[in-house]
Amino acid sequence: MCKLNDWLALKGQLEAELRGAAAGFVRIGYLLRKIDETEGYKNDGSKSLAEWAKDNYGLSESSVSRFMAINRKYSIDGYSDQLRLEYAQYGSAKLSEMLALPDSDLQMVSPEMKREDIREIKKFNKEAAKEEAKAEEHAADQHEEPLEEHHEEQAPPAAAAPELPDVLPEHQWIIEFFKANKEIMNDLYSSKAYEEGNTEGMKEIVNPAGARTFRHKMTMVSMMESRIMVKVSVKSPAPMSWAGFFQIAADTFEGKIDGKNTYRNVFGEKEKSENEAEQRKAKPAAGGQKLEKNEHIPTQGEHIPEKTDKKEPEPGTNTIAPAQKETPPASVSNSKNSDSAIAEEQAPETAEEPEQVEIDEILPAPVDQDPMRDLKDRFMAELNSLKIMLDCNNFAGMTQIIERLEDLTGRMAVLSVTQE
Repeated sequence: MCKLNDWLALKGQLEAELRGAAAGFVRIGYLLRKIDETEGYKNDGSKSLAEWAKDNYGLSESSVSRFMAINRKYSIDGYSDQLRLEYAQYGSAKLSEMLALPDSDLQMVSPEMKREDIREIKKFNKEAAKEEAKAEEHAADQHEEPLEEHHEEQAPPAAAAPELPDVLPEHQWIIEFFKANKEIMNDLYSSKAYEEGNTEGMKEIVNPAGARTFRHKMTMVSMMESRIMVKVSVKSPAPMSWAGFFQIAADTFEGKIDGKNTYRNVFGEKEKSENEAEQRKAKPAAGGQKLEKNEHIPTQGEHIPEKTDKKEPEPGTNTIAPAQKETPPASVSNSKNSDSAIAEEQAPETAEEPEQVEIDEILPAPVDQDPMRDLKDRFMAELNSLKIMLDCNNFAGMTQIIERLEDLTGRMAVLSVTQE
């Protein structure tokens, strides 16, 4: 158990950091770890850190664990009150999302990336792990079966795009990316940047926000400002330069690049002519309704059926009357149950994503909304720490605390001027 002075200093620092947790989540994790290791919570009569944090600050056990995990992963040397420089531009919410990523996948994330993109990478990892496990199980089953029982011929894989040169499997996603982004493709190959070979200009067209993700089957792609990271299944991500990306695309689409016509040339899309577009602009019919193309115009006296939003059933499908819907026959019910059971079997199993807790949500309400009071409290907490460092002759620790005191002094001076 730590000394009383040490305990009061740790407790005071933690209280100060809880008021400004948006910028001090790593330090909160550090203080919680110190309190846990020194069993300081026993000074307040608590049996555990989780019990103490819940009783004193309303922090749940999962919240305490998350703060400590953030400190382990993102602090300098994994055990300090300072955030590693490479994560200085990330918000606490994103760092919290990144906790579940392996260290090798952290290079797929950038500060500009959205939380949804980080979650997509996490989802991909789970599905890739399941697919890998299924493949290994299938390979084991095939190895156990006699060789003479295998007579089925494997059909060749279907080409992703017609009349395109073969590309390496790890580059197939480039074709699929442009196939899913028609406007980007046409804008890119009709741009001045493409004509001049300006990689930076072309990158702005493909990745204007500075960060985006794209997935094709078991390939996950993260596009960032400086590079592209490509992750295939459970393998570690591999880098690709933007210049390399554009070169592969140009080689793949060679002979078909023609400005705004590129997408049509590559993927065989039939563009609508201006005349066709004009024909689709239906003129107002009776009742102010617009007619769709080839829609029948009724003659005078002809019965006009009431128009509904319901689609006509396709030939060969069964329809159910409203009364039947309320009490479906056994055969219909069984059919529905069977269909849903099949759908459940075919749907990929996905583990439930653990609830992501916002740092702002897990913290108690601020004790004082006065920013000057907050800075003063943190200043006094640092002074207490300085006294402890002085008693222990810890001059390295004193230097760090003095730097923080100078920073707090400057911030209080600026705030004092603005308040006046």
